[in-house]
Amino acid sequence: MNLDYMREFVMLAGCLNYTTTAQKLHISQPALTRHIHSIEKDIGVPLLIRSTHNVELTPFGETVREGYTDILARYDNLTEQLKIMNNGYVNKLCFGVLYYGIGMNYAEAIIKAFRQKADTTLSIVPCQPNKILQKLTDRSIDICLKIHSKFTSSDDFVFVPICRERLYALVTPAHPLAAKKLISLEALSAERIIFMQMDDEHETHVRTLLKYHDLDIKNILYTEYIDMLPITMEETNGIFIGTRQFTRLRKNFVSVDIDADDFYIDICLVYRSDNLNPAVSEMLSCLDSLNISDTAAYW
Repeated sequence: MNLDYMREFVMLAGCLNYTTTAQKLHISQPALTRHIHSIEKDIGVPLLIRSTHNVELTPFGETVREGYTDILARYDNLTEQLKIMNNGYVNKLCFGVLYYGIGMNYAEAIIKAFRQKADTTLSIVPCQPNKILQKLTDRSIDICLKIHSKFTSSDDFVFVPICRERLYALVTPAHPLAAKKLISLEALSAERIIFMQMDDEHETHVRTLLKYHDLDIKNILYTEYIDMLPITMEETNGIFIGTRQFTRLRKNFVSVDIDADDFYIDICLVYRSDNLNPAVSEMLSCLDSLNISDTAAYW
C-alpha cells in the first residue's frame, strides 16, 4: 500500500472536499481522485460516496480512516525512533528548564540525581515559559520541568507531578501588605496584579482560581520578562502571585499568605505522550531518590 495515498485519504476523510484536500496536498484534483480509486481497487470496497455537491464516507471508509490513522502514526513513530538511533541520541537527554529556574534547588536536585544514576549525557536547555511546550512538540527537548495548571490539559503530553506549591501574594517591603500575615481574596482581587507576558498558563491559573470564588482582577499590569518583575513591582507597587521561588530573585520580597485553601500550583516533569527516548524513563526513575521536603520550600 502506498503511504502517500493513505495520507491523502485520511486528509480527504477529514474535510470531505476534493478541491480543498488537493490544494492542501499541492496536487491536482484528478490526481487525488486517481489515488483514492487506486485504494478502493486494492482493498475491494467503496470508501466514499460522491455526488455533485457532497462527499460522504461509507461505513467501510470510516473503518479504513481509523485504521490508516493508526498505521500512519505507528509508522511515523517508528521512523522517528530510527532517526533518533541513527543520530546517536539514545544516550542523550535534552532537559528543558525555565530560564529563571535553572538554579532553583528542585531543578538542581533532579539534575544531580540523574547524573549520579544514569549513564546518559544530559543537556540543559533554558526555555521561555510560553515556548517550552513547543520545544517538546518539535523534539528540541525530550522532557522539561515547569509549573502546570490543573485547568489546562493536553493529550499530547504526560504530566508527572513533582510537588504542589502554595501561591502567595509577593510584595516589596514598601507595600502596605508587607506588614500583614494574611490577605483575603476580596482584598487581593482589588489590588494591582502583575503578570508576565511570556507566561499565559500562570495568568490563566490565577484568574481561574479567583473566578471559582466569583472574583475577578480589576487592575492588571504586565511585565515582559521575569527579570523585569522586581523593577515593575517597585515602580507600580503591584503584587505578583507566585510561589516562594520568586523570592530568590530579590531577597527582600515579602510573601503574604492568601486566605484560600485552593491557591496552589503543581510542579511537573512533562514529556511527549509518544516519547521515544529511553532516557526519559531514566529521569523519571530518579524521582524516587529525591527528598521533596528538602527542596519543595524553594519552589
